[in-house]
Amino acid sequence: MKEKIHPKWFTATVVCACGNTFQTGSTLDKLHVEICSACHPFFTGKQKFVDTEGRVEKFVTKYGAVESKKSKKAKAAAEAKVAKEAADAAEAEAAKAAAVAAAERTAREAAETNKREAQEKEKRTAAEAGAKRHAEETEKRKAEAQAKAQRDAEAAHAAATAAAESAATAHVSETSAHEATPAAAVAIEDVEAPKPKTAKRAAAKTKPASRAKAAKSDEAPKKAKSAARTAKAERSKTAEPKAKKPAAKSKAAKSK
Repeated sequence: MKEKIHPKWFTATVVCACGNTFQTGSTLDKLHVEICSACHPFFTGKQKFVDTEGRVEKFVTKYGAVESKKSKKAKAAAEAKVAKEAADAAEAEAAKAAAVAAAERTAREAAETNKREAQEKEKRTAAEAGAKRHAEETEKRKAEAQAKAQRDAEAAHAAATAAAESAATAHVSETSAHEATPAAAVAIEDVEAPKPKTAKRAAAKTKPASRAKAAKSDEAPKKAKSAARTAKAERSKTAEPKAKKPAAKSKAAKSK
């Protein structure tokens, strides 16, 4: 045999997928196996399913070869699923945010509408109250003006009536005084005139008649004077022009 052509020999440690380890001779320092005597159904008497799939992928990963179609499909499906889940989550978040924004906008618009309606209602109430108050004040002023006009009319009517009555009274008094004064003056002059001595007996006979006539003549000037005073007082009250005094009075009327 030729020398220096054989590989190096190691005491290798074998590690099984079940966790069992043991040593054996090999050209490799370490060995990893999927099944051993500790887990093989022939030695244990128990059935065991060994996942033999993925060996090609392991090989490709180990040796850096091109990925298989199956792995590409699985990877694309996984990426699509993740992208779809992300898109669904983003869409759900956007819909939720839009719903919240719409609710807030609706609430804000409702609040603004209520506020505007409340302000308009307050304005209408204030305007109605002002109009009512203005109408009441107008009616009150109108009633006061009517009452004042009625009082003024009544006062003017009373003043006119009083003036007419005073004028009528003064006219009656002046007329009676004017009619009574000459007769009274003549009667007083006749009484005060000197009587002749020769006519004593005739005077004695006519004494009762002359006394009655003198009494009547005394009462007439007194009545005329009192009527004149009353007419003068009423004329001064009503500011009427003074009535004319009688044209002629006797000396006895003046002295009295």
